[in-house]
Amino acid sequence: MAVAALVDELRACLSPEATVTDSATAKLLYARDAWPRLSLQARAGQRAISPPDLVVHAGTVADVVEVVRAAGRHSLPVVPFGAGSGVCGAAVPIRGGVSLDTKRLLDLDLSRAADGLICVGAGWIGQRLEHELQRHGLTLGHFPSSIGCSTIGGYLATRSAGQYSTRFGKIEDMVVSLRFVDGEGQLRHTTEGPLDTTQLLVGSEGMLGVIVDAWLRVEPAASSGRLFRGYWCASVSQGLEAMRRALQAGHQPAVFRLYDPFDSFISGARKAEEGELLLPTDLQHWPRKKAPSWLPAGLSTAELKPRLMTVANELLARRPSATHWLNHLAGKAASGCLLIAGVEEGSEADAALLGQALFDDLSATLEDLGPAPGQYWFAHRHDVSFKMAPILASGMFVDTMEVSAPWHRVAALYDAVHHAVENEAFVMAHFSHAYTSGCSIYFTFAGFGADESDCLARYDRVWKAGLSAVAAFGAATTHHHGVGLLKAPWLNHDQPGGAPLFAAARRELDPAGLLNPGKLWEVAP
Repeated sequence: MAVAALVDELRACLSPEATVTDSATAKLLYARDAWPRLSLQARAGQRAISPPDLVVHAGTVADVVEVVRAAGRHSLPVVPFGAGSGVCGAAVPIRGGVSLDTKRLLDLDLSRAADGLICVGAGWIGQRLEHELQRHGLTLGHFPSSIGCSTIGGYLATRSAGQYSTRFGKIEDMVVSLRFVDGEGQLRHTTEGPLDTTQLLVGSEGMLGVIVDAWLRVEPAASSGRLFRGYWCASVSQGLEAMRRALQAGHQPAVFRLYDPFDSFISGARKAEEGELLLPTDLQHWPRKKAPSWLPAGLSTAELKPRLMTVANELLARRPSATHWLNHLAGKAASGCLLIAGVEEGSEADAALLGQALFDDLSATLEDLGPAPGQYWFAHRHDVSFKMAPILASGMFVDTMEVSAPWHRVAALYDAVHHAVENEAFVMAHFSHAYTSGCSIYFTFAGFGADESDCLARYDRVWKAGLSAVAAFGAATTHHHGVGLLKAPWLNHDQPGGAPLFAAARRELDPAGLLNPGKLWEVAP
């Protein structure tokens, strides 16, 4: 009855740009985000956690205010929803209520662009915003791999990072202030009052307020000022040391990505014995003595990778317990690591000046592979967001785990997590989002189960083992994907003592606890 009454209220008071629906299709679509565990549950025939009772597409900021106030009168939760591309379950309702879609909040104020500032509605898809800014010679500098299916509001709610974070910083470094609707339906601006609360809202995943717009920093867009280089490293440790030394020497790359040996192979680049770099577009042949005996001689790069993956998938499908053996085999078969470095500045001359100094320093200790590896990465930099669905549809489980640590612990953390999960899943990693003090490790793991239930159980064991290893190591269990339902049980390891402070802020901004309940510190360890 409360839901029916709320539907009537909202249809009467919202703007013509807003829509309200309680259709079964809408509720099914908004019951999940892109957290792979939810796909595994659906594949196993399990229902959603708790679908929303209705879905509202807000057309204006005033609509957001009305929705939050009306839901509060009926004691119904409100779960903010951007594009649903989050991979941690942050936008998943756990008590039904209202799923509040903000994608129609598309205001854009460029009046202060000369000051390097713009005001952006929370609903802008990242790629659309970047296209619009480029028309005006500007860039936000925020390029997550999900840029085509993620929103500004989502970036702010989860402390997102783009692929150029080493150059531009993460989203929390770009935001100056924001507006949000608190749990009582009051529109607030974070610069009001003596205390700037912007960073309190950034990363709060909708639990302290519904973000409606933000003032962000922008820079002149690069025209021709973009240069890339690839380097071959003998080991992960050598590559990490080269990255650390370059950053602490004052170099400012836009892109710094080191692939571990197997990820270097899967990414399509490796150094053959003769010294040439093989890319997926090459037709050069892997030397016979480097190939496993069960593969035909003379396979091209394009033919070899799918052949190996097919063999591995078939073996895992028959024997899920073979993951340890396959991880061991991959470590033996793959050798060396690919490092990609790139600079991006407003002009070709500026990029050449910065790039040459960086490239010269890297060439002093690493083998220079030329621009091709970096150019290939740039052309395919967003592909990863479209690769997971087919893998999940094939019967496997797959996910990514981004953690971070200071430089002196990064290599050991990589070994610890790899060891923790290698018996349950096939694992590889790359190192990116690098800063003067440390960097993020982006693990990818995949595997099979004996059946759908076993597949889900293995997936859960991988995450528990991996995050437990990170927490025991004293490193951060999240870097840019957010927390959601997935990582909440480990949040106290990342932010010891943060729970009471967050609870105090929540009592002030959402005393009834109706904004996206059950996330962050509200999830019991």
